[in-house]
Amino acid sequence: MTSPYRHTVTSLPERAQADLLAARKARDAAATTALRTLLAAFSNAEAPPAPATSSLAPPTTGLIEHERVELADADHLRILGEQIAIRETAVAEYEAIGQADAAAVLRAEIAALERYR
Repeated sequence: MTSPYRHTVTSLPERAQADLLAARKARDAAATTALRTLLAAFSNAEAPPAPATSSLAPPTTGLIEHERVELADADHLRILGEQIAIRETAVAEYEAIGQADAAAVLRAEIAALERYR
């Protein structure tokens, strides 16, 4: 399914970022939360791996700039799938303990994310 918001960007993170702005303007809380979390997951995946530390090397101080990891479209889709799976698991857990309201919120977030599959 395609996004209900109008956009001219092509990559999944760009579409999600554009749709986040539209969801915020529309005061769509479920879509806003889901898209913010998705974009954070993309950003976390782009972080470079931590360098190996040696007990012999002197500690570095201050900030060091590192190149971000370039993610492929397949990586973005994998992360999207993980975000949906996390919510589906939580829905089942909430339903098992009788928290129908919390499960409904997560179902709305899943619906917002399913648009990008």
